[in-house]
Amino acid sequence: MHSLKFLVSTLLQEEKLKILPKISLLTVLFLGACNPAVASATPAAAQDTTIEVQRTATEVVPAPALETSPTPTLIPEEEPIYPYYLPLATKLDIPPQTLNGVTTKIDWVYADESRIALHYTISGLDWPDGSMLDVTQQVLLSSAALSDAQFGGFNGGSGASSSQAEHGVITADTDQFLVDGALEAEKKPNINLNVAIPVEGPTKVGTFHFNFSVPVANGIRLETIDQTVLANNVSMTLKSLILSPSYAQALICFQMPSAVDWGLTDSKITVGGRDYPFSGGGLASGKSDPNSAVTSPERCNDVGFNIIYDPSDPSITITVPKLKASVNEVVTKETVAMANQRLADKGIEFNYVNIDHGGNFEILKRPVGLSDQEIGTLIWDALAEQYEGPWVFTVAIPR
Repeated sequence: MHSLKFLVSTLLQEEKLKILPKISLLTVLFLGACNPAVASATPAAAQDTTIEVQRTATEVVPAPALETSPTPTLIPEEEPIYPYYLPLATKLDIPPQTLNGVTTKIDWVYADESRIALHYTISGLDWPDGSMLDVTQQVLLSSAALSDAQFGGFNGGSGASSSQAEHGVITADTDQFLVDGALEAEKKPNINLNVAIPVEGPTKVGTFHFNFSVPVANGIRLETIDQTVLANNVSMTLKSLILSPSYAQALICFQMPSAVDWGLTDSKITVGGRDYPFSGGGLASGKSDPNSAVTSPERCNDVGFNIIYDPSDPSITITVPKLKASVNEVVTKETVAMANQRLADKGIEFNYVNIDHGGNFEILKRPVGLSDQEIGTLIWDALAEQYEGPWVFTVAIPR
């Protein structure tokens, strides 16, 4: 099995009436700060079930003709409820704990073979409104069921967020990812979980310790898929797929169209009629040499997606619309001109200024309805060298 290199920064949302804007803390693994083509390490779901999938003949897809939008105004998509797996979370009867007049209560917990996540509420704080938890203090999770796995079962990838204090109340969460193969739900459908929640901010309250049992949701592995698609003279093969209720990881190998640091960051997966974007990935385990070299003829990447997977879904589809390269640390005037041409039909124009180890862009022209952050994402995408596909893989889920 392929080791996990994924990290997902997960923003957990509570009821709208209860939470102020969230501040996310991201732990980034194996990621160069200026390298969007090889993204943050992310978890893959471990699985006990191995299913052989019939090999699929090569499909040839013609390169599409590019079309431009007739209008410069973009309408942002509605934000989905996140995390996707929230409906699967378990509300356990865990007694709250009080320390130095402050009470911490665990609201819900979720565990599958790829991650363990929980949401909690802290009340009784005498902190001023707007105060935040100390971001250097992290929730610690452990379990005897994971003690034999590398790194105690957790691969180091995690995400966390918290609200600002309001009337002495803060809500927060942690989402921590597991080493591939660390937990098999069929063998361990429930695990005993130890949780240590430090509460520090304007004052140090202390650390709350909980111990409880949590159910583990399982998934499936689809091995030896070996489905190949040829598009725009580049061959791409979906080798395998791991599905847990909250996460999917695909192993995809592709021909390198040129000596550029190509990646699969524009990929998406369709599950149950819903599209989920790329959430993290990078060079597949064991493929870093010689496939890490841009001169290699082939590259293999682990590609991850945060999803909600229903075992009744008859199939999934993975789409790679294009290959996208990492953006060079120094951006040339020619690259900026190329990016502005790509963005012209979207009503965006910008200027880029190089600084040490990066750069800044100035928005000169913008469409109606998009924030600076959304425009910045489009600019960064346009700055990257691109190789059009698409490569589309559809995999039936055996029963």
